[in-house]
Amino acid sequence: MKTIGIVRRIDDLGRIVIPKEIRNTLRIKSGDNLDVMVYDNKIILQKFSNVAKVENVVCDYVSAFSSSLHIDILVSDRDRIVSSSDFLKDKYLNKEISDTLLRLIDCRDKVSSKQKADIEFINGKLDSCYYSISSIVSNSDAVGSVVVFSSDRPLSAIEDSMSSVLAKLLVKHLEY
Repeated sequence: MKTIGIVRRIDDLGRIVIPKEIRNTLRIKSGDNLDVMVYDNKIILQKFSNVAKVENVVCDYVSAFSSSLHIDILVSDRDRIVSSSDFLKDKYLNKEISDTLLRLIDCRDKVSSKQKADIEFINGKLDSCYYSISSIVSNSDAVGSVVVFSSDRPLSAIEDSMSSVLAKLLVKHLEY
């Protein structure tokens, strides 16, 4: 664990301020949930991911949809790719999402490209593909995304709608 030498005082209500530099680096914004843990006399704060908490369900859906429809699928929370088609795991799984994908998540809309376009799903990796991206919106919060894409052919109408369908299925599990 890396220390950065910033000391903060606890106020009368037991609160501390997380330095802006750390919040920016970890993409922590006002209203985000943090998981508070104690380990070996240390207090550990970790961003809480609603999408990651149902990771098994996410993986099952991604595997079923991907193998049945023969399409590439990525599911992210607001920080990283939490699930991907089986053959894409080495390339995408647990990688930090790009600012572009984060902005699309925040738009809370479905975005599709009928033409092959360059897009960055994860930091430092530009993909040239046809894609459909839907935000996962749970309890009025944009908590992640579903990306359906193909590098070699345009998405059919059914494939294009799969990002929305999968996002809606995942919301049912998040709000259950």
